Amino acid sequence: MSKILNICVGHKPFPSQYTHYFDYMLSPFPLSTEGRMIVVPRHLFGKNGPALSEYAELFWLLENFNQVLRDETHIRVFHYRRFVSDGQTGLGEVCSFAWAKTVREDQLDLFQSDFARSGGSEIVNAPTRFAGGILSNYARYHHLEDFLDFAKFLSKENILSVLEIAQFLRGDILIPGSSIGVLSIENFHRVFSVLAKASNFINEPNYVARAGYQRRNIGFMLERLNSYLLLKGINEGKIIRKTGVHMIISDISRVSSTGDIFAS
Repeated sequence: MSKILNICVGHKPFPSQYTHYFDYMLSPFPLSTEGRMIVVPRHLFGKNGPALSEYAELFWLLENFNQVLRDETHIRVFHYRRFVSDGQTGLGEVCSFAWAKTVREDQLDLFQSDFARSGGSEIVNAPTRFAGGILSNYARYHHLEDFLDFAKFLSKENILSVLEIAQFLRGDILIPGSSIGVLSIENFHRVFSVLAKASNFINEPNYVARAGYQRRNIGFMLERLNSYLLLKGINEGKIIRKTGVHMIISDISRVSSTGDIFAS
């Protein structure tokens, strides 16, 4: 039977009455004084570290398993305002993101099974087809030249093969919120080791640091690569997963766009 370590990431706290849902909270800032809080300053990753968004915390986790793991076989990652549900409750309101549902904070009691620390299998958000594919999707919300330079970096550093890069760029099926869900320790390491290598793009001379909403640009790129790696692992039979429901904790169905929501 699987044993699951629950990790919450985010720059804001998870609802206070449900902190028992996580084993550790990873954040770039101190959010509480309780022992399960781990601060991962973005400057650990250099001057452009803030552009990594939540991936900074997940790369810290990758390098510090020995500090948090006991005998767990799987890792569940969720966010201060979003998580993957197996859909058993049937709850959730249709929201402005077609690939997600909203749930009120006062309903989280009904989702206890989605934070269980034993049993179950790997689970990821539902793969979703985006009209126009990944390039059009990125160009619509961000700077396309950043993404193309990122692809060149993946090739230069042999992080993906030329064929894999072509598949990555031409794809039209994506997993929104690809950093959250449940993976085996082995698969977490497999996926995030590649992402960590790809994140070194922030140290390249042609990397462009953006301001405002676009300041998390490498986080946006990594999220799409994260999705590609999950889909590849699923297609190769290395990731045996359930398809989950992307839940956003919100009291309204019109969820605002933020830098850590896919395609926002």
